[in-house]
Amino acid sequence: KIWNPVPGVEYSLTVDGRTRTFTPTGQVRMLYLPSLRNVRDLGGWQSGKFRNADGTPGKIRYGRLFRGGEMNTWRTLSEADRAVMTDSLQISCELDLRSSSEAENITESPLGKGSIYFRNTSPEYAKALDSDTHCRSFLWILEKLKEGRNIYFHCAKGADRTGTLAFLLEGLLGVKESDIAKDYELTSFFELRARNGSDYKGLAEAVDKKLTGNDLCEKCEDYFLRYGATMDQIEEFRTIMLE
Repeated sequence: KIWNPVPGVEYSLTVDGRTRTFTPTGQVRMLYLPSLRNVRDLGGWQSGKFRNADGTPGKIRYGRLFRGGEMNTWRTLSEADRAVMTDSLQISCELDLRSSSEAENITESPLGKGSIYFRNTSPEYAKALDSDTHCRSFLWILEKLKEGRNIYFHCAKGADRTGTLAFLLEGLLGVKESDIAKDYELTSFFELRARNGSDYKGLAEAVDKKLTGNDLCEKCEDYFLRYGATMDQIEEFRTIMLE
């Protein structure tokens, strides 16, 4: 079994002296880390707004931002999964959206020595639009991406607070709201209930009503600009994250 390949990338596999090649299809990269839950790459989603120089649609780059559930308390990161995250996925930064009590007041990442840990307790859904918290997360993410680091961001289950930050980041990258909703709904694969309910719809409606712009992308821009990001920083984020 071969876990966690990148869609669209050709791989070679040698078994009993015979080499074969294969290329995973699809766009969603859901990751197999059995000690955790709800882990996936933010990459692969197509930008409905931004295009490459050759006219093809841009898409979020694989392997830079990962989302998921917590790595300590009721879920504990195993040594095997830590090796996958730090060695294979090259994740060296953890953005923790939980409260101090939820995180049990940890000050270092379970990813181990050399990793960077930042806890930024965050609201979810429509409440997030009245707070600068997710803008602080964005600015921290941008700083670490510029350093060449890959980042894992999470709350407890990787659903609500994580989903809110993912909504704003994907919106900023020009992903259509219908695709953002699909990414949010993928959390349902990790627990037996549908996720795309009133809370998510409340967030989408609040973005539409409270923020200014001609489309979802511009409205997400408005959120980050309101709370201290600059247009240059937003463009820099897009340059790093879109291909």
